[in-house]
Amino acid sequence: ATGQRKMCKPRMGAMMDPAEVDVICAFLKGTDVMFEFGSGGSTAEWARRVAKVYAAEHIDEWAQRVTTLLGEEGITNAEVVSRPPDMAAFAELMPGCTLRGITEAGVLPDWCSPNFDEKWREAPTEHRATVFHDYIHAIGDVGESRFDVVLVDSRCRGECAIAALPYLDQNSVLIIHDWNLEEEGPVNDGYLKLPP
Repeated sequence: ATGQRKMCKPRMGAMMDPAEVDVICAFLKGTDVMFEFGSGGSTAEWARRVAKVYAAEHIDEWAQRVTTLLGEEGITNAEVVSRPPDMAAFAELMPGCTLRGITEAGVLPDWCSPNFDEKWREAPTEHRATVFHDYIHAIGDVGESRFDVVLVDSRCRGECAIAALPYLDQNSVLIIHDWNLEEEGPVNDGYLKLPP
């Protein structure tokens, strides 16, 4: 019918509510360059709507799987960069902590589950940032000086959002999806201290 908004329906199965996908799509333009922390079906959907999308992934096997799926769908303007966690730092800083959501599959399909282990959730931001240093800073590895849209939807959301700031300007949009999944600890306090 006329006057109805066109819904943005993911074809590869983005792990988001369709209304959330639709809200994010409202910010996307065909000329945009986008960075996504996390990858999957959503990466394909964004690629259909922007000029270029980069997606950082912390599980190499999942990065390869998403890259294959993108190729099967004929998507050529998306690039998945794999930045695994520093497992030596994890072992040193998080002794006894479960690997779920770090390198092990959790309750959700593939490596989507957050790590609900209190040792991880209540760890100092510096420890989590050390374990995921390469992932958090992947945004600086793709050769772009600025992004129109950055979507944070994976590990260390607060730290990734902070790392994205130098790549944003007054016309950019930063979206943090599912903030409460993993970030209910010390990072919230640090994030709230961001400059306006």
